[in-house]
Amino acid sequence: MLTLLQISNSSAIYSFPWLEQGGLLAIAIALGFFLYFVVFSTLKSFFRRSSNEIGILTVNILQTPLLILVVIIALKVLTYSLGVLENLPFIQRLLTAGIVAVITYLIDRLFTQVIAYSLSKYAEKTEADWDDVLIPLIKNTLPILVYLIGGFLFL
Repeated sequence: MLTLLQISNSSAIYSFPWLEQGGLLAIAIALGFFLYFVVFSTLKSFFRRSSNEIGILTVNILQTPLLILVVIIALKVLTYSLGVLENLPFIQRLLTAGIVAVITYLIDRLFTQVIAYSLSKYAEKTEADWDDVLIPLIKNTLPILVYLIGGFLFL
């Protein structure tokens, strides 16, 4: 923190942009908790009442990564708008890489859990033999492709 204060303009520490951006960070944190508690609990209860297993699975998968994503994006916007880390671009790159990593993980979980689950439910209803080959192929190759693309974007 001391290094951060030495790098930034000391007169800007006590001015209104810091107060304004701190308020924006507080709003982002409040929005994240609202999203986490109210929206997800409402969606879970709705999907439980309608007996929608795929909806419950999707909400359970999205819950934690979306909260982490909101916090990382709020930190990135805050540091960019304040100009605090102009001399430390590594932190901006690290936050961007964190966003890419969380999105990659989220897409992987959605593809491997939700789509594979819905395809396996569909395969139980049909008598075709290609279902038995296609579903394990999708379950095994799709995460590799998602992490390869995410790894390239991460770098």
